[in-house]
Amino acid sequence: LQEAVKRPLFAVLLAIHLRDRTRRRVATQADLMGEFVGKSLGQRATPPAELERVLVRMAALSIDRDCPVAISEIGMRADVRTLLESRLVVPDSRNTLRFTLRIFADWFGAVGLSNGEVTVRELIVDPQRLDRWRNAIALALITSNASDVSRVLQPIANEDAGFASEVLHAAIPKYEVEGATAFDAIESGRRIRDALSAWIAGVGNVASLFSMVKPNGSIAPLAIRA
Repeated sequence: LQEAVKRPLFAVLLAIHLRDRTRRRVATQADLMGEFVGKSLGQRATPPAELERVLVRMAALSIDRDCPVAISEIGMRADVRTLLESRLVVPDSRNTLRFTLRIFADWFGAVGLSNGEVTVRELIVDPQRLDRWRNAIALALITSNASDVSRVLQPIANEDAGFASEVLHAAIPKYEVEGATAFDAIESGRRIRDALSAWIAGVGNVASLFSMVKPNGSIAPLAIRA
């Protein structure tokens, strides 16, 4: 958070957190964003799940277009009203809408990736489109559970190991995270092998230079102490 508060948005979000004296512990920028978005959606008349649905759709369109979204693309008028009700989306012109801040588009893009409304396999076929989703993918890796992280990251690593390493680097905290939990030894070993398989597929012929890769291309056994 020491780095986060140097950015005006997160300084404000931290001030709101301290003002409200919430019991929830925040340690990262993503924690602050999650707390703010949760409060924002919970204060509206529309159920949070419905608000999230239309915001995820708006985020997908916004990230793909990299520009304001035409109202005609949103869908029904009720969805447009719901977006405006969120106060995270505002009119940009007579016929377009935009998020008040780009980070909100990335946040709800990450939500879409985590819940499967946006699939990574649709993104990786178009490198330019995949690059536009870079920040949303990194946020998804930060905020999702282990299974969803694997589902998001593995197809990317299979196709573009370089891009996968970049978003993974952006997602990994540069500090120690307190209270982090670990899997048991067997599950950890399985996940390590799954990750290696994806990265090896992504780097192609270069994989033969890795010590853990056998001449036939398979992964060498991994010693696990249970």
